[in-house]
Amino acid sequence: MRPPRRIKSTAAPMLDVSAQVLALCQRGDAALAAGDRAQALDCYRRSYAIRQDQAQVRRNLVVLLLEAGEIGEAQSLLQDFKTPPEPASQAINAWGVYELKWRRPLDALRSFEQALAIDPKNVDAWNNRSNALIALQRHEEALAAIDHALQVQSEAADLHYNRGLILQEMGRLDEALAAYLTCWQLKPDYALAYLNTANIYLSSRDWPRAEYFAHKALQFAPDTDYLLGTWLFSRMFQAKWESMLETIESILHKIDDGKKCTILLPLLAMPATPAQQTHAARIYVEDRRLGHRPTTWLPRRPGRVRIAYVSSDFCQHAVSLLSASLYELHDRQRFEVFLYSLRDCPEDSMQQRLRRAAEHFIDISACRDEQVWQIAREHDIDIAVDLNGHTVGERTSLFAGGLAPVQVNYLGYPGSMGSNYHDYIIADRWLIPPDRRQDYSEQVVYLPTTFQINDDARPLPLPMTRAELGVPEEALLLCSFNGTYKMNPVMFSIWMDILKACPQALLWLLADSMDVMQRLCAYAEAQGVDPHRLRFAYSLPYQEHLSRLALADIALDSLPFNGGTTSSDALWCGLPLVTCLGDTFAGRMAASLLHAAQLPMLVTDSLSAYRDCVITLAHEPSYRATIRQHLAQPHLREQLFGSRARTRELEAAYLAMHERRLAGLPAESFAVLTQEIP
Repeated sequence: MRPPRRIKSTAAPMLDVSAQVLALCQRGDAALAAGDRAQALDCYRRSYAIRQDQAQVRRNLVVLLLEAGEIGEAQSLLQDFKTPPEPASQAINAWGVYELKWRRPLDALRSFEQALAIDPKNVDAWNNRSNALIALQRHEEALAAIDHALQVQSEAADLHYNRGLILQEMGRLDEALAAYLTCWQLKPDYALAYLNTANIYLSSRDWPRAEYFAHKALQFAPDTDYLLGTWLFSRMFQAKWESMLETIESILHKIDDGKKCTILLPLLAMPATPAQQTHAARIYVEDRRLGHRPTTWLPRRPGRVRIAYVSSDFCQHAVSLLSASLYELHDRQRFEVFLYSLRDCPEDSMQQRLRRAAEHFIDISACRDEQVWQIAREHDIDIAVDLNGHTVGERTSLFAGGLAPVQVNYLGYPGSMGSNYHDYIIADRWLIPPDRRQDYSEQVVYLPTTFQINDDARPLPLPMTRAELGVPEEALLLCSFNGTYKMNPVMFSIWMDILKACPQALLWLLADSMDVMQRLCAYAEAQGVDPHRLRFAYSLPYQEHLSRLALADIALDSLPFNGGTTSSDALWCGLPLVTCLGDTFAGRMAASLLHAAQLPMLVTDSLSAYRDCVITLAHEPSYRATIRQHLAQPHLREQLFGSRARTRELEAAYLAMHERRLAGLPAESFAVLTQEIP
């Protein structure tokens, strides 16, 4: 999810000058007010050439020269700039802003501290000092700096906003909300405070409040970066589809124009092209300006290939439900496995299993980036695998600064990272056809069977009856347990057509609130379907969920964002799964699994074909039974779910990446061939 946006580092407003050069200074001030920075710079230069003891003019010159890129001249003006203290402090503060802009937070911090040593009441320098400390991930000190600024200027809305931002990044969300409330009291149209409040409620899954605050921000500043996508995302979770298609069209046009209009996860559920998704990711990555990856690395020490898997989800989470066996089955003769945990998760049964599985389980949740980089250097990591991508809990900054000579985007984010610091993306020929490789920022590694690792030690469904769930035994039970945000009016209309063609069918959906259930029932009724034919499921522990899922007859995939783990679970339970082939990685995941399961007839190429396929299955119970028998065959389950086979394929990919690195070759797309797998 998009991190909250920080108020940019600022320099103090321009000040007046002495009477001796009043005419030039007045012209400079007028030009500055009119937005003519070049004319203002010329006037101040001429004024300063006449008389060099004009501290305010000197300060203004420093700011304008830095803006104009005249760095050498600005530096020369800063030499021995000691008195009077206020403009000297402001000029040095301006230099710190320049250093922070160019990602030199330590140098910037020194400048801000120098500015504060001259003038301890320089509010801008205190604020900017906090920004430098945030960039250095020294949040407690950043908070103290903002509190110093507030002692000087207690009613500055920007300072309260930045205080809320720091608290939000520290996870002290109630205090952050209180700081944003103070912002609105001081400045009721403070859009960024509303947006960040919406982000807090998104992270806590309080969709109605998230929508409310995002809408407030839209009222005051509709062009705020990433706001439109955040507002839409909060509505997608609530199945609020009014104006949804028009909003999506607007977002896609803005992406084409290079605008920062949406966070990335909801974009996967929009009918974007792979190129648009990657373009949006590049915009997002460039906007964050996270750091520079090293261009050279120290010679590696001999020994096994050292792989670090990096995730915030080493617990009961979809990524770990798929990948747990991978860490257990790595060939310990050739690979040394590290799990870097980004989040201090509760130690549930899954995390206990993962701690046993890996040789090294390292909690880096409390470590600053530079500390993690040092840990990775000490471990001499060869390959770092990003299991988060652009999802909740990510720390992409670690990859931006370089965890390893080879960095891989895998499993967590079904799309391109849009970065220049992820070398590879793991895929297969169904996910990313070879003629679409140019739409991804990474080099593409093609696995021979399917991209998705699966855990063949996952639990089997337990006996359960439909009566326990209040579902009629004789009903044809269609299910789609993908998240509500993956639904849309187009897909829902197809599902309603299926129900109208199959009078005995019920549609089983996942819903987490009464409002969502009522809304979906109203949509069904509006399309001539009895709302009682919709049935709703709630969250259950994983094995109970699988046991419930096995009672369904047909699984319906979503488009443009397929089910990943959801699709795998359906096939694990023996359900026929019908999908429609999309354009993007996220829209082709189920097709990858179905081809691995040798069920290509369940992969359709249009929504009308999707509808017809489901209707055919609905009317032919013997066809469904044949598919179930097919999925139960041991060799097919091994083909699709065999953790050992997938692990060996991934290992072959890692070895090829590693060998290219040792040979001094750049990353390059390649396919793992079956004969290359031991």
